[in-house]
Amino acid sequence: MSSKLSIPNTVRHSVEQMIDGKISKAEPLSGGCSFPNFAIQCKGEDFFLKFSDSNTEVFVKEAHGLAEISSQSKITPEVYVANNNCLLLEYLPPRRPTIQFWENLAQNLAELHKAKKNQYGFHEDNFIGPAIQHNLTPEEKTTWFDFFWNYRITPMLDQAKLKHDFRLDSETLKQIKFKTKQELSSYEAYPTIVHGDLWNGNIHCGEDQKAFLLDPAVYYGDREVDLAMTQLFGGFSENFYEVYNEILPLEKGHERRKVIYNLYHILNHYNLFGSSYKKSLLNSLEQIRNF
Repeated sequence: MSSKLSIPNTVRHSVEQMIDGKISKAEPLSGGCSFPNFAIQCKGEDFFLKFSDSNTEVFVKEAHGLAEISSQSKITPEVYVANNNCLLLEYLPPRRPTIQFWENLAQNLAELHKAKKNQYGFHEDNFIGPAIQHNLTPEEKTTWFDFFWNYRITPMLDQAKLKHDFRLDSETLKQIKFKTKQELSSYEAYPTIVHGDLWNGNIHCGEDQKAFLLDPAVYYGDREVDLAMTQLFGGFSENFYEVYNEILPLEKGHERRKVIYNLYHILNHYNLFGSSYKKSLLNSLEQIRNF
């Protein structure tokens, strides 16, 4: 590790106070899309740190998501500190993934998805990247379609209108909503713990090919949202899908539902990054209209 420290003093002091020791080394890590990531050393032990110069609820909400996943499947790093300035986690030395890693990941994800919950949503709103993710539903039961449309698609469409003046005419919106309801009501979904943002950047291969999940956007939803997201940016190993389907087979119609579920993520990326995602957004909307 490099001995050069470029962590803000307020964050450094907070971490040192919480773990009762001085940070002796710090090295920036690649891969942090929203916040700086560092490998740090304190009292001879390595930790993973990410931080913000300003107060944010992101880190506390992320810690809650990691805890929720860990309650069902031991597939997350240990959390040491989570506050409005930083998140300090167990440091996981990276390893090159083999077939065993992908099989382990599939088994652990299937284990996570076996946990049936009583209601869609979560006990708090959280974040997907820097964007707010709405989870708080009324106390009465809500259908999967109602949750997904009202708490996933509609807020993202509202943001697209606000940020980029992207508007769907009333007829197109009506068609997209009808097709979404038709597809999501076509089979028996059940609420389970989902990672919520499951792409290659949020998985990690550790020692002995152990699989870890990182940076979750946790809620209780249809397990297929996780499988859909894995295929949005290049996909996982075929071994992963084979093993997962042996344990929890995907049901008929999942290829069409995948397009609907990934519309949420494409809208989010369009809201964050603008025109580079507009073509993908329009293609997804057209696919759904033509179901």
